[in-house]
Amino acid sequence: MRDRDHDTAMAELLAADHAYATELLRSVLSDGNAAELDVTLRQMWLAFGIEGETTSLKMLLAVVDHMGMQLSIAPNESRG
Repeated sequence: MRDRDHDTAMAELLAADHAYATELLRSVLSDGNAAELDVTLRQMWLAFGIEGETTSLKMLLAVVDHMGMQLSIAPNESRG
C-alpha cells in the first residue's frame, strides 16, 4: 500500500480542523515566509476544493474567503 503524499495528508487535516487551518494560516502570514505560504495555500486549496487560478495572492484571497475570514493590514509594532 502506498502512503499518501504530504500535501494530501495535510489537506485532509486542514479540511477536518478549521481552527487548526486558521491558526496555521495566521502563523505563516505573520512569519512572512513566501515559500511556506505557497505550500500552505496549496494544501488549503486542496483541502477546501477551491478551483481557479493559483497565483499566491488569488489563492490567499480564495482561502480566506472560504474560511469566512477577512484579511487586514496592521502596523508592525516590532518595527517601531
